[in-house]
Amino acid sequence: MKIKTGLIYLLSLWVVYVSCFQVAEAALLNQHELENTLSHSTNDAHLQAEYDQESIIKELAKKNGLFFFYRSTCPYCKRFAPVVKRFAETYGIVVVPITTDGISLPEFPHSYINQRQSERFHVTVEPALFLVNPYTHQAVAIAYGLVSEAELRKNILDVAMHIGGSVR
Repeated sequence: MKIKTGLIYLLSLWVVYVSCFQVAEAALLNQHELENTLSHSTNDAHLQAEYDQESIIKELAKKNGLFFFYRSTCPYCKRFAPVVKRFAETYGIVVVPITTDGISLPEFPHSYINQRQSERFHVTVEPALFLVNPYTHQAVAIAYGLVSEAELRKNILDVAMHIGGSVR
């Protein structure tokens, strides 16, 4: 539990001091729907692959968090917030919610108020989600706009494969 508390603390500090760090940009937003045969498969190889994916994301969650930029009046943000919350709970990843209009969404009642973080991350579309490593000071775009939980999982796995050990 101390590791999780330490990560939350580091991510919280990073919200305040994000201007000191270089933000990596990545457009890894291929939005391919899963084929029906993959999403309903029961063969052992597919089940092992799903387990491996879950392990990769849970391992990333030990040293990384998510910055979730949103606006309370944005309909896409309202629909994406429960997806982000469910994903975070499933994989044990810390979410730092940042409201750009100063009003929290019900899923994230204790959000940070944007203090130019959105400018530093070059957020031009809401919602926006970044995978953030406070130890290496790297951040990678995971999603812009509304995406499904399956797309979110795929995007994080794509980033994990693309940048290898630097986010781990």
